Amino acid sequence: MLSFMLLLRDDRVVLAGLGLASASIISVAIALVTFYRDETQITTAPPKPQFITQETEDALKPDTLESLLGHYNYSIRETSARIICDRAAIDSTTIDSLLYGITRRDYEERIKCLKALALITDYYSLRLLHTRKCCSALVRCLELCMEDMEHENLDNKYYDEYFLRDMSERLCLMFISQLMAKYDTRILVETKFVEKWLARQKWGDADEEKQRNFKNYVEFKNNRLKDICKQLQESRDGRKALEKVRLISRARATELENNPTGNRVSVILEIQVPAREGRTDEGVDISLAPQPQSLAERIENSSADVRRQHREAMVLNDGTRPFERGDIIESRNRESPS
Repeated sequence: MLSFMLLLRDDRVVLAGLGLASASIISVAIALVTFYRDETQITTAPPKPQFITQETEDALKPDTLESLLGHYNYSIRETSARIICDRAAIDSTTIDSLLYGITRRDYEERIKCLKALALITDYYSLRLLHTRKCCSALVRCLELCMEDMEHENLDNKYYDEYFLRDMSERLCLMFISQLMAKYDTRILVETKFVEKWLARQKWGDADEEKQRNFKNYVEFKNNRLKDICKQLQESRDGRKALEKVRLISRARATELENNPTGNRVSVILEIQVPAREGRTDEGVDISLAPQPQSLAERIENSSADVRRQHREAMVLNDGTRPFERGDIIESRNRESPS
């Protein structure tokens, strides 16, 4: 008993006891506050997903949709705009009104109707525009676009002027390119697209210049107009129309008819590094050895003729993909002195 009383009088024991008591009080207080917070917290149930059925969508009146377009919720505004576009896409009267608007001389009216037509149509509703009336309206709009601004000359194969064209012209070419990619070129050719617009571009003065610039445009450019011209070349009706306006020659039309897709390998770049003068191999002067002029002649050369060249490199690429290291074919003569 005496030892226990002495232990209680020890300052270290007193301090340890006070520390344990303080820690206990703080722990109890934190537990009580946490329990009180959890009990008084108000939790709201998550909103249930609501789906708009077709009956509900059809029951919405135009006045209701107009008021929903100004709603503060972005999802509600987007849904309302989509419903309006879907209704306009299946309404023949709306489509006819927009097609009539893109054939007016007033530029503001044309561009508004073109933007509205691009807004309400997508890949699935594009079939509504695959009509002779729509193609005629697009061609007429392109004719009016030629009167609005001056076009660039198409004689530079490395300069792409497409993105400098007017927005109304590019929208028309977008519709035409999508229709041709999804369907065919028959209706477009029948509506005189080639004669009324494509042939009136600044391809050049003489027939040879026009044909050269048109060929370079298809081979070197990468835009919607190039895709349209390429698809015209690949169809029989399109080739006839292009030949009629002298954008392609008869020989070119025959070549495209035999190979409409143009999938052939061509020599894009050929590099020849002749050997040093005065060096001989097998008693033949390398500096005087004849160089082959074409790929066919190079293939027909014998092994002895190949050894006369110190180094030779060819780059083979069909032009449909970027250059790679695998396109370079290099041949070296190991027996020639370095």
